Amino acid sequence: MSILTGIQRYFRVWPRLAAYWCIAALFAHPAVAQYSPGASAGWQPRPLQQVLNELRDGGLALVYSTNLVPADLQVQQAPSSSRPVDRLHEVLAPHDLAVQVVDGIYLVVRALPQRPTQAATGSLLVVIEHAGQSTPVIKPELEIQPPLGAPEQLASGIFQFNQVPAGSYRVKISAAGYITAHRTIELQPYATGVIRVHMRLGPAELEQLSISASRYILFSNSQFFIDQRAIQALPDLGEDPVRSVHRLPGSAAGGLSSQTHFRGGEHNETAIFLNGLQLTDPFHIRDFHNIFSSLDARAIAGVEAYTGGFPVNYGDSMSGVLLLESQRPDRPRRTELGLSIYNSSVLFSGYNQDETVDWLLSGRRSNLSLILNNDLGKPDYFDVFAELGFTLSDTSRLSINALYADDQVVVITESDPAELEKSDSKTRNRQIWMLLENQWTARLSSTTVLSSTRLENDRLAQVTDPEQFIGSISDHRTAELLGIRQDWRYTGP
Repeated sequence: MSILTGIQRYFRVWPRLAAYWCIAALFAHPAVAQYSPGASAGWQPRPLQQVLNELRDGGLALVYSTNLVPADLQVQQAPSSSRPVDRLHEVLAPHDLAVQVVDGIYLVVRALPQRPTQAATGSLLVVIEHAGQSTPVIKPELEIQPPLGAPEQLASGIFQFNQVPAGSYRVKISAAGYITAHRTIELQPYATGVIRVHMRLGPAELEQLSISASRYILFSNSQFFIDQRAIQALPDLGEDPVRSVHRLPGSAAGGLSSQTHFRGGEHNETAIFLNGLQLTDPFHIRDFHNIFSSLDARAIAGVEAYTGGFPVNYGDSMSGVLLLESQRPDRPRRTELGLSIYNSSVLFSGYNQDETVDWLLSGRRSNLSLILNNDLGKPDYFDVFAELGFTLSDTSRLSINALYADDQVVVITESDPAELEKSDSKTRNRQIWMLLENQWTARLSSTTVLSSTRLENDRLAQVTDPEQFIGSISDHRTAELLGIRQDWRYTGP
């Protein structure tokens, strides 16, 4: 009796379970639930793009162009077919669109007209993939002969050219790291031609390396070039051109000082040249770590650094040599104003109508006294650089240069009148020189420098601490230098 009852229950429950499973499967697939054959009664017109996206979300591998399917196309009636592909044909047919299948991908194309006209065009589809994989190639480049307009990128590695005249086309596909591929296709009117390319990796190529021992050139024709914008963008203090060499191999410097020493040498063993003259102490705040150089980065065209052995014509410095050249004017008139936390600056440059005379004037003034706490002191400095150049001939040039720097620094380590500690430093540096450059032959050249330098340094300090000691110091120094220098250079065969 119990066996018969179990059989009856089984046949009563099974039809219900089957019905539940069918209903759940029907609503689990969004495309089937959205476009069931009986849904036309409650259908509302919707954009064709929305319908295509819902079919694609339902599992259909569908690709279309928004130029071919604009946003204003509407689906007025619900598709009656049960298969997703048939429903796709139904919603495209009213808009003269059709479907073309390429490697399992459904492409939306224009429907073939009944009567071809003379202005018959088609479309070209290019699919670029990595050989042996289904991944697209990154940033491929297409070259087509005869040339076509810019393609529309349908997806990563898929490009489509629309309204392409019928004919034969040669396609070149290239990408970094891959072997260049070439394809030829004959495009028919009112048809979509498909080029599918599987690109293979090419042989690994090493970049050309130039190795130079203990010499680094920071000019535009070198990989170590640092221009004015790069110097200003470096995370350094004061947009200082001398600090740019701190990043070279073999160089070392304190975190605050602008001075550089190479290969374990001392700071005073590095020579700094500007337009042929070896500068004497070209730094601001000299008695307090030489924090900034007295050279405006915008007035400097480039830096050449010798960090080891260097030619004998640069003197007997034991550590290294820095060669700086001023910026030549690039337009008849140029004016620049600069403002930063460290200084305010102005720069004038230009040349005359026949470009035989050029000039450059740069001036900077410190802003540190405006932003620092005056209870600890007052750093104040400014500098001026000027150059006037004359082109005497195609092989000779004369320039007059002047560099002036002035510092007045007050440092107060203890402001209490009963325990006053204060130091005052005043420094002035004036350097004037003329540079004559001659190119006698293609291999023989010379440079002549006449210079006058004057340095003044006054230091005053006092300490008032009755519990320890009371004292003061006064130090006055003056130095004048007159120089003449001539260098000849012969470049052998």
